[in-house]
Amino acid sequence: MHRPVPLITLFLYLMQVAFAMAAGAASEIRAHDYKMAGDAQYTRIVIQLDRKPELKWFLLRDPNRLVIDLPPTEFSFDPLELRPRGLVEAVQYGAVDAKRARLMLRATGPFLG
Repeated sequence: MHRPVPLITLFLYLMQVAFAMAAGAASEIRAHDYKMAGDAQYTRIVIQLDRKPELKWFLLRDPNRLVIDLPPTEFSFDPLELRPRGLVEAVQYGAVDAKRARLMLRATGPFLG
């Protein structure tokens, strides 16, 4: 049986993103330097973005996932940094369509709300 994943912990740490304001208006946000650390109780995720995005998030079940929708985004993550650890079983990301991209974190158990 999996222990519930504290939603607040996972989401707030994910949102500790360092923003460097880009000079000029680029069409896509650039997401880089993905870092994840954690154990069976807490997981911290930090993603560097070149500017502050408008984002939406929601939860899915079976399997348990935190889904974060972003504007068009160029992802340039080191694949070695994406390996599962802590409360995160898998990380997926990419374009959904021309107007949005998605980052999806699959958790080891259900989220607490």
